[in-house]
Amino acid sequence: MPEHRVGRMSRVLTGAHVTEVPRFQRQPWLTGVIVGLTPIAVGLARAMLELFLERSHGRPIATTTHMDTAAATRTHLLVAEAAQKIDAADLLLHRGAAMLDLLAATSTSPSVAARVKTRADFAYAAKLSMEAVQMLFQDAGASAIAEDSALSRVALDSHAIPIHSAFNPTTGLENYGSVLCGQMPPAMLMGEHVVV
Repeated sequence: MPEHRVGRMSRVLTGAHVTEVPRFQRQPWLTGVIVGLTPIAVGLARAMLELFLERSHGRPIATTTHMDTAAATRTHLLVAEAAQKIDAADLLLHRGAAMLDLLAATSTSPSVAARVKTRADFAYAAKLSMEAVQMLFQDAGASAIAEDSALSRVALDSHAIPIHSAFNPTTGLENYGSVLCGQMPPAMLMGEHVVV
């Protein structure tokens, strides 16, 4: 590995790495790195909605009088709510990314409040995305759990991001709530290197 491709974590933790990258890439070290995972969560949710809608046309809903899932009011309510969750997740993702872009463009070091809010946005976007996926998966029928089912793969993969420590919604809410109440998030009391 050529030396110019190696990044030293010690430089990242102290913020010294920012002089080595173009201005538009100068984002808070971990928040900027992990922002790349949240779009995956939103993308998985969009894929699940698309798969669900494709599958619903002409398919009966077992043990009901509905002969076409796509024509059933219950399906309309389900897909509309899932789509709203996905759109809300997308908006949170873009708000957080815009904050990071602004910080990078202005070479501004984020306040604790800005860091916590951005991380909370990403974590909550991942949570909403997973919820949308699970809503649709639970109503897709038992055949959706087959190992070769795309619905099953998306449903399983959708759990990966919200259970990652960087995107844990409970942690994100706890830290954001601390700031809203005028308190320092508990993790930040351990030092600026903490990944909040």
